[in-house]
Amino acid sequence: DVQDARSEAIRQFILRHNPTLLQEEPNFHEELVTIADEEGLDFRLLPAIAMNESGLCRVIPENSHNCLGLGVHSRGTWGFASYGENFATAAKILKKNYIDKGLVTPELIMTKYTPSSPNGAWAKAVNQFMNEIRYNDRVLGIETENENFVLEFAQPTTPEASTTE
Repeated sequence: DVQDARSEAIRQFILRHNPTLLQEEPNFHEELVTIADEEGLDFRLLPAIAMNESGLCRVIPENSHNCLGLGVHSRGTWGFASYGENFATAAKILKKNYIDKGLVTPELIMTKYTPSSPNGAWAKAVNQFMNEIRYNDRVLGIETENENFVLEFAQPTTPEASTTE
């Protein structure tokens, strides 16, 4: 089952990098796949960004649940009621303001998400973590140098049924 394989890949990634996250939210790996599917994103994108931005939710502003660095600026930091709310919000923002506008690789996303990243470091790290999830292997994630397409494993979204009167 593809769904099980994807959520298990995320679970293994979380266990390697921040097992406390699964103690706090035992089904978070499944929620991440659902969020990705709802927005039509590659299931690896959000955990890879979170790993790069916050060490997969280990280093975040207090009580913010903000693992993806959304709205972190001098005027304050966005806060969320849960990790799920943070990831769902990020998925919507990434889909509407990045992917739907043709920014479909970490390199292209970086040009808007974090344009001051030195020498493409942000995109390189996101690619590394996406590869680690793909191969379920930290070393292969580091050694595999490729530009990921952030829709590669996206599941087609189903438009909500419209009603006509």
